Amino acid sequence: MNYTVTPLHCGTLRLDKSILTTQVDSGVTVPVPSICYLIEGAHGPVLVDTSFGNIQQMEQLHPSFECSRSAGATVTSQLDAHGYQPEDIEVVVLSHLHWDHCYNLELF
Repeated sequence: MNYTVTPLHCGTLRLDKSILTTQVDSGVTVPVPSICYLIEGAHGPVLVDTSFGNIQQMEQLHPSFECSRSAGATVTSQLDAHGYQPEDIEVVVLSHLHWDHCYNLELF
């Protein structure tokens, strides 16, 4: 059985590097991509993670994180580029429940 795993770039977070490096380089801001994964195989398409929500809402709810997303980088746009709509996704797997991985779950 063959599977294809495709990374979907669904935006970028800019955050303090010390969050990622156990308090090293505090004050240094780094870009971190929001990546979801589309897995295609015999059992239908599977999506791993659903990215963060709309930019305005994220600014209000999580002001210490700068979220950005280019046109066409929403999870639904990324799926559409690969020929899928949210209702086509058979299973959604969440790697964990941080907001930047599980917003948009209501779409599925």
